[in-house]
Amino acid sequence: MADSTSPAPASGSRPNRWLKIALIVSLALNVAFIAWGATRFVKFRHMGERPGSMIEERIAHHLPDDAADAFRRAMAETRRGQAVSFSALRDDIAEALAAEPFDRARLEALLAEHRGRLDAFQQSLQAGLLAAAEAMTPEERKRYAEKMLRHGGRHRGDRGNR
Repeated sequence: MADSTSPAPASGSRPNRWLKIALIVSLALNVAFIAWGATRFVKFRHMGERPGSMIEERIAHHLPDDAADAFRRAMAETRRGQAVSFSALRDDIAEALAAEPFDRARLEALLAEHRGRLDAFQQSLQAGLLAAAEAMTPEERKRYAEKMLRHGGRHRGDRGNR
């Protein structure tokens, strides 16, 4: 008479099941990590070069609406439509530093141009801050000043050394 019992599962089937689970978990973690990295790249790809508009918006974001509008208008008027970019100039400075033979006059000229761009950008920021301060109420100015002090933590130890 034939044995009607089904054969016992092979002893290797249980490890195969765990291997499949481990592979699926590994694949899910890899996909999640790649998605996280891609998101960070897209979001922060310009962090090395912060265009003036990024800095401007970061400041304007913390201002009351009327003051933010005044800040943006004053910056635009001061810049007169010229974008502030330092990346190409930075490349030129690096090239001048590495050049053989070294050309001191070229490097001095590039550094002077860099200083001029920084000065122009600082002037537009200061004009924007002055316009924003004029547009704020005394209470708004006080709150903004307090916010500036809270977010300027890395220089707090220097306050007594002014």
